[in-house]
Amino acid sequence: MTNALETIIGESDLETDEINDQYVTFNIGDEVFGFPMATVLEIIRLPNTVQVPLTPGALVGLANLRGIVLPIVDLRHVLQLNMANYNDATRVIVSDVGSPVGLIVDKVSRVKDVDTNQIDRGERVQTNLNADLLVGVIKSEDNQPMTQLLNVEALISQEFSAVLSQ
Repeated sequence: MTNALETIIGESDLETDEINDQYVTFNIGDEVFGFPMATVLEIIRLPNTVQVPLTPGALVGLANLRGIVLPIVDLRHVLQLNMANYNDATRVIVSDVGSPVGLIVDKVSRVKDVDTNQIDRGERVQTNLNADLLVGVIKSEDNQPMTQLLNVEALISQEFSAVLSQ
């Protein structure tokens, strides 16, 4: 007896080893990064923020997002990249790390379907970033720069571990 789904889409379509995940890709300077779409709540323009004294340097401030207090974090600072001015392309990726947090990026590129076979896992990746912050990289295709997949929870916990422990 065949499964109804197999009847509709064809049995051979179900027997694939390829598993696709979606990643939002973005630029910070000349480098391309990505997050799993499963962690992304929304992408917004840079909101007005209120600075909070005695907080880590990566925390730009707090914003009001439809009644929710949203910490806004500059990924350039977290990744120890040169600082740059914000512009019209600057976006905030609101991500869920137990509670919402906004991560400032230079420019959002696109949402990309990625076959898991295209991803080199973190332990085999050579990069200037702390390897604990990387999930892996998407192998480049058509002479495109490689996309470094960031571990959002590790980024936030690394930057705010001292604050969280108090």
